[in-house]
Amino acid sequence: MAGDAKQLRDEIERTREHLGETVEQLAAKVDVKARAQGKATELAGQVTRQAKNTMAQGRVQAVQARKQGAEAARTHRVPLSAAAAGVLLAAIAIVIWRRGKR
Repeated sequence: MAGDAKQLRDEIERTREHLGETVEQLAAKVDVKARAQGKATELAGQVTRQAKNTMAQGRVQAVQARKQGAEAARTHRVPLSAAAAGVLLAAIAIVIWRRGKR
């Protein structure tokens, strides 16, 4: 009989522990505010990582574009110089033409 009472007490103790764990799990599921805050923190981390990646990619692309632009300017130096000279001559011609109308 003493063994049966001890077994019963042990079974009751295990049941209480199990019930306590179940109640804690249910309470965690019901705590909507904490779950929402956790999800918001997780999403904020994802957005921050994506923003950093995008900025890094933008920097790389800017460096590449700068190099390509400099290379294009070196490659097309004569045509660019001719175009600049043409614009300058057109501006001078407009100024002279306007002065002549006065």
